[in-house]
Amino acid sequence: MARAALADPAPRKLIVLHMLGLHPHYRMRHPAGLEPFAGASDGVDARLRAAGRPAWLRELRNDYDSAVRYHDSTVAATLDLSRQASGKQVWVYLSDHGQEVGHTIDRAGHSATTPDGYRIPLMLWSSFDRAAPAQGLSAPVRGDWLGYSLTRLLGIDWRGAEPKRDVLDRRYRWQAPSLPLKIDFKNS
Repeated sequence: MARAALADPAPRKLIVLHMLGLHPHYRMRHPAGLEPFAGASDGVDARLRAAGRPAWLRELRNDYDSAVRYHDSTVAATLDLSRQASGKQVWVYLSDHGQEVGHTIDRAGHSATTPDGYRIPLMLWSSFDRAAPAQGLSAPVRGDWLGYSLTRLLGIDWRGAEPKRDVLDRRYRWQAPSLPLKIDFKNS
């Protein structure tokens, strides 16, 4: 579907691919047989054991990692398609929320009470040069502010632009969101 959308002759297009993502039941989030982390015993597993996490939760963490591996390959394929397309391209990936998989508490899934419920991946690529200031590449970013950066990348001027919320602008200033817990986003 993404390949067909990119091949469409329209001079401008916005393609949104909403993926199901990584929700429990993690084993349903990748093809059967693709479980590279099934039964894995690694440093993370050792830390979970030391923290007293139950076996079922440690196995869910392995299922989660297998789902992440498959999900990442799908995301990478969409980036490859964008890189191969002609013309100016902007590609963005972000998750709408994080997942707790036993690192903080004895549970897996959505979590409004742990930092992992809020930390999300963000990747941005463009086929043209719009240099970002160095601080913008390492500063924490709020997903709810991403529109400010996207409109800039797309060359859209609008009255609501706020450079202090645009991570690609030298005037960007991080402001922690109002959450039900304290999270150190700068040192995570």
